[in-house]
Amino acid sequence: RPDAFVLSNGTDAAEAAIAPVVALLRRSGLHARRSYKATKNLGKLLKDAVASGARYAVIIESPQTASLKNLTTGEQLAQPVPVGQLAELIGRG
Repeated sequence: RPDAFVLSNGTDAAEAAIAPVVALLRRSGLHARRSYKATKNLGKLLKDAVASGARYAVIIESPQTASLKNLTTGEQLAQPVPVGQLAELIGRG
């Protein structure tokens, strides 16, 4: 079961940050996946995240920040978090 499914808010900067964030999570020992679909429709991508069985959706807002959504409970953190803190937050969840 994936720990995280990484997607972006659709901006070019956030799209470019997907691969580095996936690599960062994997280096931290987490099972991270991403979508290779061309769509930037966040709703469709979140459905893919749920279908993958991932525990969390990581929605990249910028190269420095991301929103974190618990796909089990549907709860989303109120504020975006620094990308560097994602592995710790997901690991605790």
